[in-house]
Amino acid sequence: MLVIELNGDDAPASAPGSAVNELALSLGMESQTARRLRVMVDELVSLARRREHGDRPTHVRVRAWSEHGRLRVEVSDRGIPIFNDDAPVAHELVRLGFVEQFELRAHGRDGNIATCSLPLSGDEQRDLLVAGETILPEDAEEEDHPEEFVVRAMEPTECAGLARLVYRCYGYGYPAEDIYYPDRMGALIRDGLMHSAIILNRDGEMIGHAALTKAREDSRVAEAGKLVVDPRYRSHGLAKKLADFRLQQANELELLGLWTECVTNHPYSQRNQLKLGAVESGIFLGIVPADVSMVGLENEPAARGSLVPMYLPLPAPPERELYAPPPYGEVLSEIVKRLQLPRDTTAAAPEPTGPSRLSVSVNQTSSVAVIDVETVGTDLVEQCDARLTDLEDMRIDVVYLDLPLADPGCAALQDRLSNLGFFFSALLPESGRTGDTLRLQLLDHVHVPTGHIKLASEWGEALLSRCDEDRQRVEAQRRRRLSR
Repeated sequence: MLVIELNGDDAPASAPGSAVNELALSLGMESQTARRLRVMVDELVSLARRREHGDRPTHVRVRAWSEHGRLRVEVSDRGIPIFNDDAPVAHELVRLGFVEQFELRAHGRDGNIATCSLPLSGDEQRDLLVAGETILPEDAEEEDHPEEFVVRAMEPTECAGLARLVYRCYGYGYPAEDIYYPDRMGALIRDGLMHSAIILNRDGEMIGHAALTKAREDSRVAEAGKLVVDPRYRSHGLAKKLADFRLQQANELELLGLWTECVTNHPYSQRNQLKLGAVESGIFLGIVPADVSMVGLENEPAARGSLVPMYLPLPAPPERELYAPPPYGEVLSEIVKRLQLPRDTTAAAPEPTGPSRLSVSVNQTSSVAVIDVETVGTDLVEQCDARLTDLEDMRIDVVYLDLPLADPGCAALQDRLSNLGFFFSALLPESGRTGDTLRLQLLDHVHVPTGHIKLASEWGEALLSRCDEDRQRVEAQRRRRLSR
């Protein structure tokens, strides 16, 4: 890890960027990519030093380290909070793609932290990996003769086979781009953040994959995703075999539950989850970029795609108290009831005190941002409003706001977040550090049609209607306010 600290105004501001550039080159990053990262680091350091630091000397700390096939750089300071219209250049650099992932956190007196990252490996690794592979056509002939399949856990050294499988099914259109880079996926497996199940045919070729992916090392839930089956084997029940093996892995990890993001251009994956006992908990409108398509399946042209989050509780879920904002109490109670989760939604909620604590993470590649609220304070709406201005500068299409339902301050929010354009998205059980999360969503000048969304159950249809109704309510409310 590289660590540089700048004390006082006379310290050379260009030193961290130069050091990061050299570190990036030594780790194999392409020179042009390393230069872009250096420009971003120089700007973040300059921004940190320009802030008002009161009677304390200016102190900026820069850390850089490699993680999961990426070089991450963190710039921290103790000046006035970030998000005060002081970062237009940094926002423009994010919009232009100088970094792929960008996160901003303002922690009051604890200071500000900006983190950015770029992949170490370039596209030449991806292109070389899939050389000789062919994207299967929509009418690919299925294998109809009996096969002996092997189902087992995937080793970190086998991630190249996963990239080839994904390429056969999606070309370069799979939404999680890291899946094409074996070094990045292998690092997730070695670090215990991803547990993969694979299926091999009699020739030892990988024809199916599914994974449990944890957001953090201490997460008690995992995403049951990255389900990919070779189109030539779609009628062999491989998805069920993978799901059974993955459930066995989840029990060994002592997880509280599994959640899955199911596509909505077909109902097949949703039906598989329903058979396992999972239940829909909301709708993520527009989360999939418009250029993502799936071989052999209907795709809506020139429109961002949507996903359905589905949750499968595992035995002995813990009891929780939920403090829901009044507009969403009814739908959250219904979701909790269908999931059979022990939740108390009747506890009295005191008014919040002090400042809010939150972070903003931006994925420039997918044009999606998440505002993750750690603590609901008296200024949450004002802080969110400021961050939305920043995200609009970056031309981010879709914004999600994650609220910790264990925080009593959520109940005091009433309907104030609707004034910013947020409407209902989903309940995400156990996804936060303190329990369940309420996710709201905002589409920034992006039209996401819902008529093509295919859902596998009446409850899924009801949730889509609830989401659409809330979006229309919020839009009408905003129009009335703007017309005054």
